[in-house]
Amino acid sequence: MPTLAPPDTPGGTPAPSMPGATPGRRASGSAPRLTFFEWREVVIGPLRAVTPKEGEDVRVLTEAEHVLEVLGVPAARLRRDLRPVLVYFHWPHEDPEHGRLSDALCGRLLNDEEVARWGKLFRCVQVDMGQSDARLAALAGAGAEPAFVVLDATGTRVTRIAAPKSSVKLRKALEDAVGRVPGMRKDLDRRLREQEEQLEEARRLEKADRLKEALELVDAVRFSDLRVGKHYDRAFSYGQTLAQRLESAGG
Repeated sequence: MPTLAPPDTPGGTPAPSMPGATPGRRASGSAPRLTFFEWREVVIGPLRAVTPKEGEDVRVLTEAEHVLEVLGVPAARLRRDLRPVLVYFHWPHEDPEHGRLSDALCGRLLNDEEVARWGKLFRCVQVDMGQSDARLAALAGAGAEPAFVVLDATGTRVTRIAAPKSSVKLRKALEDAVGRVPGMRKDLDRRLREQEEQLEEARRLEKADRLKEALELVDAVRFSDLRVGKHYDRAFSYGQTLAQRLESAGG
């Protein structure tokens, strides 16, 4: 079982981890499989009363602020992690009412190669609805069944994604969410152009027989967390070819 991050604030406690991923749909290309999300698992518990020490001034959080604290929004901003937050309201798989839907989401939709690649663009938080306070979780967008919401870096809700019927629909929903986060689509397009330019420059270096420099550029793409679009898969196979050529040349 993976190690869970500790809670950031009172009322936010780690939830039991989901079982490990099983094989899912493979994306095209020769890149290694990616069928998992790096979930930080939390429970949205009640807001605890804080008794200040004598002479101490303690600001009392509102319920909405408390929920954002549990989801790690303020802590992420302090770390300068400005990725939007993908929040998954997850019910235990043995839950008699919602367990089958959670199991389907975890076992099929979230275990899909293309979905997981889009998921790397988000800071992912899974809320255990079996232990969370339903009223407080609703402040973050939780409803009556498993679903997702996307928050921007300030904690403002951008969109809500009802449980899709297929991995294709979930992937499209995540891509659509990228377009709804202010500035994110523009930044993603810029990064994809940079990957394209790096591969083009690598081709020029390869033609000049500067294989080591070419491989360094390709590695910057194939070992990147940005794995959507066509450049990542191309970089992975291209990098393998360059590495083999460099080894054969004794470099």
